[in-house]
Amino acid sequence: MRTIIHFLLCLLLLSSCSFYKAITYKGPHVYDYQNRDQALFSSSSKAFKWKLNLSWDLNDSCFCKCPENKNVVFQDILKKNKTYALLIFQNDSLVYFYKHPNFDVEQKVNSFSISKSILSALLGIAIGEGYIDNIKDSVGKYVKEANSKISKICLEDLLNMRVRFFRDTTFFNRGIQSVSLYYGKNIKKHLHKAVPEPDKKGFFYCNLSSLLLTWVLEEATNMPMEEYFNSRLWKPLRTNYNASWILDSKKNHFPLGFCCLNITVYDLALFGRLYINNGEVDNKQVIPSFWVEEAFNPNSFSNLDEQKYEYKHSWRIGEKGKQIFAKGLKGQYLFIDREKNIMIVRVGGSMKKTNWGQIFQEIIKRYTNSSSKETDSNSNEELQTDRQGLR
Repeated sequence: MRTIIHFLLCLLLLSSCSFYKAITYKGPHVYDYQNRDQALFSSSSKAFKWKLNLSWDLNDSCFCKCPENKNVVFQDILKKNKTYALLIFQNDSLVYFYKHPNFDVEQKVNSFSISKSILSALLGIAIGEGYIDNIKDSVGKYVKEANSKISKICLEDLLNMRVRFFRDTTFFNRGIQSVSLYYGKNIKKHLHKAVPEPDKKGFFYCNLSSLLLTWVLEEATNMPMEEYFNSRLWKPLRTNYNASWILDSKKNHFPLGFCCLNITVYDLALFGRLYINNGEVDNKQVIPSFWVEEAFNPNSFSNLDEQKYEYKHSWRIGEKGKQIFAKGLKGQYLFIDREKNIMIVRVGGSMKKTNWGQIFQEIIKRYTNSSSKETDSNSNEELQTDRQGLR
């Protein structure tokens, strides 16, 4: 009840526009883009074709559902957490498929904070192309408009969520900030006003950090972020479907870099495949290999999120050197195990307190212990969602 009261009070203090949107749209959800201004991206003319080998039978398996520490049947976990779809890929083959009867996996959904990991990839590309000299540079080197306090912030601290802003110190202020950033029509005004707390070190998850990185990327490349994303990342991925990125407004045209890439589950898996293949697509280096490697290895200092996962360059690290995952609001997940060549994509409407990272690690451990369960992509038929009923 206290949380609800705080949220309502936050809304009352917002501008009428943000307040109206928050009420009308009933809070953030995976189809928000249908009511928002957005940048559009077209599918590739040379779309990547997944193979089909539905060999992993998870539905009746029991897994530990944290924090209750109870063994629960996997299909019950999926249903109770409003899972819309969960797909597992290995060796370029779809090996497990679950979706809610009312969900279409060929429809794009808001990936929420998974977008932060994609923004991280864009920053790595910009470093590789020489637009950004060093991740330890300050914001002011690239954004001349930034205020004196913001100018001094290190880019790597923003990537690792190690900057606390004055407006981010209480639930009440965080609530105002979150709704303003998500529904506001002029995001840059928040960036101009942002003030970091001096001498505050530690993990402080804040969407302002990602928005500042979006600003840096646009200024460094002299290109709108969505244009840079389309040319450097989206087109090379060989995507199967259209996508979009939510903008604050048509007038200001600033992308919500902290959250809002709208993408299908199949194309989100392609982004995971890129990290498994060391940043390459068809023998072309899309993301610099050194940047991919950075994501898989912990910081030299402790930087743990609320579930005690190491947070590095907008990724969470599972098993050091082997597993990373991106995580978004309501339990959107992209989990990558490069040693086993596995991607797990989960989209949903809730995650409650389920530790999906732990469940995914347990799934991989169980289903790859035997070499007979690993998938040989050369023996699979091509995935065709319409014909095979996988949509």
